[in-house]
Amino acid sequence: MCRINPKVDFAFKKLFGSAENIDILTGLVNSVLEEGAKTAGEVFYPIENLTLKNPYNLADYEHGKMSILDIKAQDSQGTWYDIEMQIAEQGYYDKRAFYYWAKMYVDQLESGKGFMELRKTVGIHLLDFDYLAEPNYHNVYRIYNVGSHKPLSDLFELHFIEMQKLSKPLAELRSNLDRWVTFLNRAYE
Repeated sequence: MCRINPKVDFAFKKLFGSAENIDILTGLVNSVLEEGAKTAGEVFYPIENLTLKNPYNLADYEHGKMSILDIKAQDSQGTWYDIEMQIAEQGYYDKRAFYYWAKMYVDQLESGKGFMELRKTVGIHLLDFDYLAEPNYHNVYRIYNVGSHKPLSDLFELHFIEMQKLSKPLAELRSNLDRWVTFLNRAYE
């Protein structure tokens, strides 16, 4: 029986953020992306390779804010991922998620590089509390025209997974994401 809560910072980073467990992280990320694609009526193309990156986002100037991501990774297509586990309920979590996303996005460019170098950046936020006024436990946000609903770009994507909203019995789990969230919620019981 597992007695360690995989949502606790150290355990989460060890389980999902270490090189020896990259296949576990890839499975989790693919389950999130697959459900997001299904919700949007899109074809899902699984990622095959993830590379862990330094999770420290250093400040660019003297009074800038440094941030430390839980897990920072990049896939073989160049897409960047920030995977966050948040146990303690926080107000303004949406602002924090935007900040982490934006910092990862702008840090892609070094002096002399052009804007065409910027790659898709995806934030995956696993929350152990209810935050959004949405009934679903997994919600995906992108940038689109509010009139035509046509996307402006695919460079922005945020996933919020409110784990407490998933309370299906084991026999009713259907998706890989259902299984991952159930594991995270119940592994230490």
